[in-house]
Amino acid sequence: MEQSNQNEVRAERARRVLKAFQTECGLTEEDGLDVAISDLLCDLAHLCDQEELTFQLLVSRALRHHDVELRLS
Repeated sequence: MEQSNQNEVRAERARRVLKAFQTECGLTEEDGLDVAISDLLCDLAHLCDQEELTFQLLVSRALRHHDVELRLS
């Protein structure tokens, strides 16, 4: 599979997870994608706190992975 197609698959997978999160939280499309993403990131930060993980480190790692995946496409 071509890298750009893989990135489309990754984005669609994230969209499905985000949709489930929106439903769980009672968010609507009118709330906006940006609100749902921010709320999910905030909740993930709380989960990291409970699991004694460093949220900022994980976000930095994710951004590095994202950069590599973009350069490969």
